[in-house]
Amino acid sequence: MAAWPDAPWSLPTAGAVRLRTPSPADEADITRACSDPMIASWTTVPTPYLRQHAEDFVRRQVPAALADRNAVILSIVDASDALQGMCALHDVDAYGRAGVGFWVAPWARGAGVATAAVRALTQWAITELGLTQVCWTALVGNLDSLRVAHNCGYRGEGTLTGAMMHRGEVVDCWTASVLPGQPLTGRFSRAEIDVEIAAGRWQLQPLAMAEAELAERILPVSVTSAQAIWVAKEITTARPEAVVALLAGPDSRGWLLEAPVAARDAQAAATARAVILRYARLALGMVVE
Repeated sequence: MAAWPDAPWSLPTAGAVRLRTPSPADEADITRACSDPMIASWTTVPTPYLRQHAEDFVRRQVPAALADRNAVILSIVDASDALQGMCALHDVDAYGRAGVGFWVAPWARGAGVATAAVRALTQWAITELGLTQVCWTALVGNLDSLRVAHNCGYRGEGTLTGAMMHRGEVVDCWTASVLPGQPLTGRFSRAEIDVEIAAGRWQLQPLAMAEAELAERILPVSVTSAQAIWVAKEITTARPEAVVALLAGPDSRGWLLEAPVAARDAQAAATARAVILRYARLALGMVVE
């Protein structure tokens, strides 16, 4: 690997955020952000999260990880240097592999902060630090994290059963990775794909977190492999009746996979496939099979 960085340092991004070494000035915002239930539900931050946790993180854990060459932890900040979130390379090993992790503060969500930060950090990890693989993992159901990984070019590799400990429980996780030479951008952004579509007696809605385990169970591939997933719901009851997944390949090619929730839902699955096939061809310009 290339030379290991010394703190403090910063890494500009192409977007409206930049990455820099966490500082004591971030501690109040870290405390406020990590008290958010969503961050607590998907990460291993202490709960309840106190100011002393932020102080220990910034003043001891961050420099110790950098000194041990085990992790690079960075604050995501805006143009005024206000904290927007956190991202890191972690578990760097002797073979040049590392994991990537991130969270975004509640007040900064929905602006592409995570995508800009993760893409910049991944680019730096491969081209400057010389890593041979960067891996993303997240608890099954964390669709926001999955979409960031997709938008940054991470290729879904599937679901690992019982591969992670979370709050004292053995849980399943999704995984994806980036290798040198891969483009660090997805085929489509979330905003381009995630739309609701009316389909007769059904409404096709983008997959929600609460339905991720359903999709994982009935589709023939892991949710990580799909660029986008819709759930067909009966309009009057809102009951999920089918799931259809769009897999995007090279050269504008794609594939559709659909599955009924129950045997009686075969018509919903067939309708969902036909509707998404038309959407992918006409709206996204894909050649779909």
